[in-house]
Amino acid sequence: MKLSTINQIVEALCAEGRSADANQAVIFYNMVLIFEKAGIDAAMDYFHGTHTSEEYQEYRTGVMLPEE
Repeated sequence: MKLSTINQIVEALCAEGRSADANQAVIFYNMVLIFEKAGIDAAMDYFHGTHTSEEYQEYRTGVMLPEE
């Protein structure tokens, strides 16, 4: 999947006021990338807690949010 694809999905969901769904889309996208690189255990660790509620913002702005 191309990065531009996830960008378009995120933007479409945000345009509908569905930022929580946009965040979920990014989380699943990132899970796939993590799985392909580090395996299912790492992907599931990410899914169960190492992501944030603002993951989608990185795809909207092209920059990482500062860590709190």
